Amino acid sequence: MKFFDKIKDIFNFKKESQKKENSVSTTEPATKEKISESEVNEIKDENTEQTEQKEIQILAEKAFEAKVNGEYDRALKLWNEFCEEYPEAKAQAKARKAKIYIIVGQNDKAEKELLEFFDWYSNKGSFDYSSSYFTVFISALQDLGFYAEEWEDSDDYLKNISGEDISLNKRLTMKRIQSGLNYLKNNDIWSSSLEEVEKNLGALS
Repeated sequence: MKFFDKIKDIFNFKKESQKKENSVSTTEPATKEKISESEVNEIKDENTEQTEQKEIQILAEKAFEAKVNGEYDRALKLWNEFCEEYPEAKAQAKARKAKIYIIVGQNDKAEKELLEFFDWYSNKGSFDYSSSYFTVFISALQDLGFYAEEWEDSDDYLKNISGEDISLNKRLTMKRIQSGLNYLKNNDIWSSSLEEVEKNLGALS
C-alpha cells in the first residue's frame, strides 16, 4: 500500500476495501511424512505469537474504552501496565498516553511521550505504509502538531481524540501533520524515513 492510499484510509476517504483470503489445501500427500521437531516448535511459536497478539489487543481495547469513558487515570494506568507487559509495543503505548495527556491539559508530559515515540520511530528505516504502526504514527504527528500551535478547530480536535464522533477539517489535518514534522526537525529528531513522509505529504497538499 502506497502512502497516498494509506492517508486516504486514515482520513476516511472513499476507497473500496479489498479482502484477501488465505486458502489451505486439504489434499493429503500420497506419502505421509513425519513432522519434524523444528516444525512442531515453529507451530508452537506461531500459536504463542497469535495468543500474545490477542492479549495485547484486549489490554489495548480496555485502555481505549477507559479513555472514551473519560476515565483518564485508569486509561494511563492500563497503558503503563501495557508497557511493562509488552515492552516491544511500548512506543505505541507512549503515543496513546500522549493523547490522554493532551486531553487533560498536561502538555509537557504529552510532549515527552511524543518525542520519545518519534525518536524510536525515526530509526525504523523505510516505512511500511500498510502497517498499523504507520496509522499510530500519523495520529501522533497530528497530536504533536496540535501541541505545537494554536488551531481554530481546537475544541473539535479535543472532542475527536476523546472519542467523540467529530469530523475534522482535512486541510487543517494536513497542516497539523506538517506542523508535527517541523517540530521534529526543530528538536533534532529527523531521518530519511521522516523525510520520505514529508515528501509524500507535500505531494498531497
